[in-house]
Amino acid sequence: MSSVLRTIRQSRRPRRPSRPPWWRVAAPFAGAAVLAGVAIWSVWALVHAPFLSVRTIEVAGTERLDAQEVRDLLAPLVGRPTLLVPLGQARSRLAALPQLADAVVARRLPDLIEVHVVERVAVARVPFGHGAVLLADRDGALFAPGRGRADDAALPTLHGVVTAPGAARLDPRDRAGLRALAALRAAADGPLPPGVVVDVTYDDRIELRLGPGAPAIRLDRQHPETNLAALFAWRETVAELAPGRPVDLRFGNRLTVLPSGADTARR
Repeated sequence: MSSVLRTIRQSRRPRRPSRPPWWRVAAPFAGAAVLAGVAIWSVWALVHAPFLSVRTIEVAGTERLDAQEVRDLLAPLVGRPTLLVPLGQARSRLAALPQLADAVVARRLPDLIEVHVVERVAVARVPFGHGAVLLADRDGALFAPGRGRADDAALPTLHGVVTAPGAARLDPRDRAGLRALAALRAAADGPLPPGVVVDVTYDDRIELRLGPGAPAIRLDRQHPETNLAALFAWRETVAELAPGRPVDLRFGNRLTVLPSGADTARR
């Protein structure tokens, strides 16, 4: 009797499902891995395909710069996969060109890199020793004329700078001259006459001459804008009272007419 009951109990116990073989469990994962590997290899092969490699670098926007200078800096990109060209790094490489203010670098499939450069705008000529002349933009960055422009000779001259030759930017003491030029342009409301000279030689003032042989106009180093606004407000008075004479505008609303050849201590 007991054996019969034991048999009945055993028959009522749930049977454990049999485990499938390991290869049957692993097969779907292995297939997915193979498909993923094939997809990755296909993408890699496509990205590195010869027809998707950089062959040409086109440059636009150059005037002072030679386009070949730009291409030479970006020459390491030629032959690299177009889709993998680091555009930010390419733009950073171009920062080595002093004449460059900005650049836009873009890829064009299948094999082209386009570069549009924005050159610095010169606002003054800055003579250094031994006949060297650099140009300065409104922020005080210095750069060589490069291929030059026809109107470079008419740019105002910033004379007497303390900036060391080879510097990338004007010394802060010399940038006061650029502020005077900016104020002069704003007050004149038009193009400046050729031959304007801004002399920053002196410690206590800036001297502005509006043309070759023109009398000096003395401006305060800290407030040239206010001085020049007064000059244009009083220009008829200046022309009447001080024709061909230097004037000093540094003292508030007072116009001081100086004797010809007046001078003070230099640096």
